[in-house]
Amino acid sequence: MFQARSLTFQDLIAQCFGHVDTLNHIRPQLREFVSQRVLQGDTATPENIAAGAHRFIREMRPHFDVMVCSIPSA
Repeated sequence: MFQARSLTFQDLIAQCFGHVDTLNHIRPQLREFVSQRVLQGDTATPENIAAGAHRFIREMRPHFDVMVCSIPSA
């Protein structure tokens, strides 16, 4: 949830246009999030990062589906 507390709407829009420097002010929080939530304390090897990312996406998928389903269709 730190992302919701730390990122502004302008930060999100800037990221959509490739301006990732907007994340610099939350770099320590991002590092902690990846270490604890994605890697679950494992070493940051390519294999562990891939496995953690896949696990995180699987866990978040139902939440994304709910968000997409709640968008009114035109």
